[in-house]
Amino acid sequence: MRRIFKILDKNYIEKLFEKKKNIYFPSLKNKKILDIRIKKRTPDWMKESCLASYEVVFSDSTKKVIWATAKIGESKKKAFKVLNYLYNNGFNKGTFQVRKPLDYIKEINALFYEEVKGTPLELILEKKKLPLRLFRKLAEFLFRLHSLKLRKSKAKILKLKDYRECFRELKRLTPIYQPLFPSFKKIAFLKKLQKGNYLLHGDFYPSNIIIRKNKLFLIDFDKAGEGNFLIDLLAFYFWFELPKIKPLKMAPREIEERRDVFLEHYCKLSNLNFQGIKMDLKKFKVKILLDCLHYVTFRASQGWKKIDKKLKSEFRNSIKIILKKMNEYI
Repeated sequence: MRRIFKILDKNYIEKLFEKKKNIYFPSLKNKKILDIRIKKRTPDWMKESCLASYEVVFSDSTKKVIWATAKIGESKKKAFKVLNYLYNNGFNKGTFQVRKPLDYIKEINALFYEEVKGTPLELILEKKKLPLRLFRKLAEFLFRLHSLKLRKSKAKILKLKDYRECFRELKRLTPIYQPLFPSFKKIAFLKKLQKGNYLLHGDFYPSNIIIRKNKLFLIDFDKAGEGNFLIDLLAFYFWFELPKIKPLKMAPREIEERRDVFLEHYCKLSNLNFQGIKMDLKKFKVKILLDCLHYVTFRASQGWKKIDKKLKSEFRNSIKIILKKMNEYI
């Protein structure tokens, strides 16, 4: 068994939770753990990463749920560091929060954290139109995050070499789409986005924003660290143009209004020129599609030999749509 999959090993987890009960469940340290119900949250064909949840049942009938994520090749230590920093610097209560980090275990490269109850913003946008005030709140959330400093912790920003690797893999998986690959000369300007000293989330997409009543939770800090603030703005602003499986419950005019409200409020809080930043985002927006393509490609390549024809067809279709839209952007 690859070491990351030990987070699914009940014997290992039972011993771990008993050993670290005071850390994971401080209010229940005197209660006995009766059972731990483990649920795998990633498909079986994914071999490079694993996500699991644990429903822990105590002797007084209390139930607690925590999660763990583990990955091969990328340390979860930095994500744990960033979460700890944010949790201890104002993001543990109030309107804007992150989930509580519990532990990082080096031997299995796993991050453990408390569950956050709520609904991803992406799912909400598929069902209903949201008020403008929410988009101002999201801008404030991002502004507060960017206002903090976390030295010697660079954000994971994909570079030209990462995109080259992506296209090599695409050539292997879907050689028929090679004519759609962009010229690297046309995307070389993206190197300008590599510099910056803002604390970034790195994946500021609606799927990573959880809403529960009047509270907003930001999750998935694998790419977080210092970098160019435009990276997070690009992710949110142009997410609305990415290919969607389910259409959003908003007309194009309503989408444009809401993302402009988000950007304008962020610029107001940051003392930036709204029109100038909007022009910068349009200049660099191809990066969002390149990042999306990179994610889909390497997600597919993890289990290409295991997944069925239907899923392969879905991956190929997604790749084709992204490549075509990318050529519109360049």
